[in-house]
Amino acid sequence: MRRCIAASGAFLLVAARPAAAFVPLPGVVVDPAGAVVYLMTPGGGIDAVSLERGDLRWSTAGAAKPLALVGRRLVAQAEPPGDGILRLVFLDTRAGKRVLGADVALPRGVRASIDEGLGTSLVATARADGGGVIVAWRSVKRPVGGLAPGPDAPPPARLEEGAARIDVRTGRVETRRPIPDAPARPRTARVRRDESECVVLERAAPAAEVTLACGRPVAQLESADGRHVLVALRAEGERRAQGDYVWSVHVLDDGARVAQLASGWSALPFFVRDSRLVHEVRPSERMVDGALVVEPRALRALDLTSGAVVWSRPLRDPAYRGPYPAR
Repeated sequence: MRRCIAASGAFLLVAARPAAAFVPLPGVVVDPAGAVVYLMTPGGGIDAVSLERGDLRWSTAGAAKPLALVGRRLVAQAEPPGDGILRLVFLDTRAGKRVLGADVALPRGVRASIDEGLGTSLVATARADGGGVIVAWRSVKRPVGGLAPGPDAPPPARLEEGAARIDVRTGRVETRRPIPDAPARPRTARVRRDESECVVLERAAPAAEVTLACGRPVAQLESADGRHVLVALRAEGERRAQGDYVWSVHVLDDGARVAQLASGWSALPFFVRDSRLVHEVRPSERMVDGALVVEPRALRALDLTSGAVVWSRPLRDPAYRGPYPAR
């Protein structure tokens, strides 16, 4: 079954480019300076791979989900040792060796699982904070049943959240209240759709508009590092044989197009590095010549010129996909 991201609104604000590492999607951390990407693997663990060719630099089973890069330390979430504990591991980025660990206390009954359960999920994020790391978490529990809820049913969802600061030298944990806000990117431009169904880039300096694409735009998405924008158009005519959509990728500084590629998805989290476009591959099933083809979740790099796959690495899929209660 093919699924697509819904089209965006009338315009998309875009941000100034960051100079540091970034997180294009949960469980993936990109270090542009080191030309390496850290990703969570399906079997449980973390791989460090080259951005250029996808070569494996190191692998570890000592942690499960990369959260952030702080200096030469990769902050990662470990598999939960039990309820009430969010276990963090600091890895040396050169070899993937553990250098520090810390446990963040959670409320009773909250489990820091990396994978979703039936109606349950916990998401942790991390960012640098001077000589430490701010780790925030958010737990959601929703009642799930086979029948529609009655008037006396419990509340639709239970939300709990919190944050802590960890000293990167000692591992000392300090609970933080209220939860610190992450710094926002300064906005320098916006992408909007005009009356003629063209997607236009509005720049602050120099003050000018650049038409990015015209046709049948269905989605527009900023890259994870804030340097590019993807405009998805409905494929027409012979192009439909390659995919339902055409991706037009542009530099946000001047609107220059760097790639035009066919895709079966309207838009996916992505970023551009040198001559590569790296994007998420969502799990999907489709019929090809009468046979069912199952494509697992992955991180894939495409050549900007040809659209050919340069490398692909499997990604852990934390989404809950059943079973569900019977009606």
